Amino acid sequence: MGERSMARAGSRVKHRVGNVPSALRIGVALLVLVSSASAKDELCSLRRPVCVSVSSRGEQMAARESLRLLENWWDYGPNGVLPMRAIGDRRLHVVLSDGTTRDEVRATRVYDSGGYRSCDVELTFDPSNGDFEGRLAALFSEAMHRMRNPGASDASLRAASVVLSEELTVRRLPREVAGHDPARSPLVHGPATGQRSVPHDDAKFYRPIWDWYRHEIAKHPMPLAALFSMSGSTLPGGEPDVWDVLKASHRGDYGQGSGWDELYLRYALARASEKSAPVRWSVEWPKNARKLTTFEGLDPLGWVAIDVATAQRKKDAGLRIEIDWEESANMRWGLVKLDGAGRSIGTNVMPVVPRSAQAAWSFAELGDAATLRIVGTFTSEWAVPIDEEESWTPRGWVVSIVEE
Repeated sequence: MGERSMARAGSRVKHRVGNVPSALRIGVALLVLVSSASAKDELCSLRRPVCVSVSSRGEQMAARESLRLLENWWDYGPNGVLPMRAIGDRRLHVVLSDGTTRDEVRATRVYDSGGYRSCDVELTFDPSNGDFEGRLAALFSEAMHRMRNPGASDASLRAASVVLSEELTVRRLPREVAGHDPARSPLVHGPATGQRSVPHDDAKFYRPIWDWYRHEIAKHPMPLAALFSMSGSTLPGGEPDVWDVLKASHRGDYGQGSGWDELYLRYALARASEKSAPVRWSVEWPKNARKLTTFEGLDPLGWVAIDVATAQRKKDAGLRIEIDWEESANMRWGLVKLDGAGRSIGTNVMPVVPRSAQAAWSFAELGDAATLRIVGTFTSEWAVPIDEEESWTPRGWVVSIVEE
């Protein structure tokens, strides 16, 4: 059949389906043959700009299920609060692979309109590789954000796909994953070459951040949807993105000159206040000076906790804390006071001079604390924006403690 004949046949089928009452057309798709050179069938939605390509008859069931899910997800969101409704006429093309190619989301054509950039997206997906719905939801979520922000950093897209895919599939990924080291982050230690990160991996890092932000800062049921909606790309480099919106939204929240660094320290202190928080060092009260560090340092947006037991301290004695770290890194430090049952009874923030590489503090207000937990986080570089993670490297630190 020639291309012109196929076009006429496709038009007739589309016309017949289009005459079906709208109440019966929900989820109906149109199967159209593309050019014979491609040797693929294409299943396209009548309601949304999405098509699924298949290369064999055996894949058609998977294609139909994929299209059904994609249509439903596209319509998701109360009052259109999720960013899917703001992508205009951009198109999503899904290619079902046969296992020889990895899952991938990529921009195929970029548009500039009214100062904003958007793009068409191609999504490659292997339906035989387990967790069909979860993996497709993560890819679809990433594709939606890529359409609106073709230059966004991988970090922003991973954050978007983790959170939105959970909303779409009405499932909760594990808040913690056994063995996760909070000093490491996907910004530096991503998936191995040629492999794609899965939602569980990213949930180790992003989900706790967004949970904390949702409940403690934004006080809004869907703050991340709003953040991603506000971060539509206006510049070739993908700026502003969600990190830029966060930085601008909370400038000055913790005093004059405060910003992202102070906001993220509050997150680290909140995580370190939990009973299950991983601790790198647990030491007795230091009657003599003691230095603590790690060989690998801290990754960007990683955090570390050090426990100091107070049982052996002299009456009314305090703790002298001195910290040094590599220059050019913005690190922030604080304390969590824990009672004998490991519950948080208060937090304190250590004063740090901007663009310094050291901090010192004499802490005497121990109260009923059985443990002082020193918490540090690597929040940003002096000269590198937070979202340019490819330029970041781990930074070293040394904590010195002594009774005074």
